[in-house]
Amino acid sequence: MPKHTAQLTEAKQQLDRLVANARDQLLMPITIAEVLRRIADKTADINDIDAIRKNSYHWCATICRRLFGKKLSLNRSYWGRLYSHHVPPTSLATLAEHNGDTNGVAEAYVYARLRQTTISLQAIRKSINEIPRSEFILAEFLSAFESDEKLKRSIDKAYEVVVHALFNAIAGRVKAQVTVSVSTADAAILEDFKDFCKLLLGVDAETPTMTVPARLYRVGGANSRDGGVDLWANFGPAIQVKHVSLDAAIAPPIVESVSAEHMVIVCLDADKQVIEVVLKQLGLDSKVRGIITKADLQRWYGLALGPKHLDDMAAPLFKALLTEFDDEFPLANPAAIDALVKERGYDALTLDGDWSVAEPVVRAPNSKKKPTSKENPAKPKETGTASPEQSAVAQARPRRRP
Repeated sequence: MPKHTAQLTEAKQQLDRLVANARDQLLMPITIAEVLRRIADKTADINDIDAIRKNSYHWCATICRRLFGKKLSLNRSYWGRLYSHHVPPTSLATLAEHNGDTNGVAEAYVYARLRQTTISLQAIRKSINEIPRSEFILAEFLSAFESDEKLKRSIDKAYEVVVHALFNAIAGRVKAQVTVSVSTADAAILEDFKDFCKLLLGVDAETPTMTVPARLYRVGGANSRDGGVDLWANFGPAIQVKHVSLDAAIAPPIVESVSAEHMVIVCLDADKQVIEVVLKQLGLDSKVRGIITKADLQRWYGLALGPKHLDDMAAPLFKALLTEFDDEFPLANPAAIDALVKERGYDALTLDGDWSVAEPVVRAPNSKKKPTSKENPAKPKETGTASPEQSAVAQARPRRRP
């Protein structure tokens, strides 16, 4: 019989925290599962944590290509914290021992949690594909992510899908085009650098003008640390679409980190006013092209699928929506994960007791305690009462280190 110890309970809780805090693809939990698998088959040594740290990125990347059809897009600098903070070596060793004693129950547990995410995504995709176009309600689509413990961490992906699909549908209907042209007055430059101009600009002295459809492209994947995802357009500036419950404390660092010429913030309606005030007072508003709220997206989708535009817009909008959804959420197709589960024999294992997946793993609230007066002595109070916006700006300004 496998041992049940306090160390195992703690290690399992650490694994559950990884699951609860992960996005839909459960990259970190999968990494731990792959490490446990290799320790069990003797191709990895639990005593060589440096080798595990180095190789586990590639192990996770291999599974990502198989399950999701795309390469791994995660900051490698985060990998060190996985083994120093989230699942330290002592906990990893405890999980490895239990996993070996149970023929892989810890591995099977992780992939069972991933399979649950697949079921949730399948239901959402089905609602997109089967609901009558005129009855589609954007708020219900977004609510499916917001209310699901397995998907709420991926809500920014859902917003990107919505924004991207709407842009492509509208741009296609109005036949939006982008024209690049060069002056032929500087004939010598065009001649000497014709190969450069042709490669990078698409034009030369013989063909000084080029016209292409306006497009919006996705750059990489969502990053939980920047609060959103990046898009770029072939008609000018890059656009960073963000969806977080932005408040005065986290809006400035997100905007300051943006290297694009312009940024679009996608936020909850209640956050818009505070964000505008904070960005203006901190001098960051010039980097923001505009703020889109959930209400704006609902209004636009309502117009596109209303009686005035339904016949023209429904087909291209839903085609784009499904295309973007399938690209962002490949797990909506369960074939790959089902094949993996059967191949490895996880389906023959019984997940019960502490390893049951009957109940969702709920993300724990932020437990960071606020500094006490001894830890961070307060400055003498000034006379007068600050407005909420002024207080927000004060909280948002970065503090200098002593």
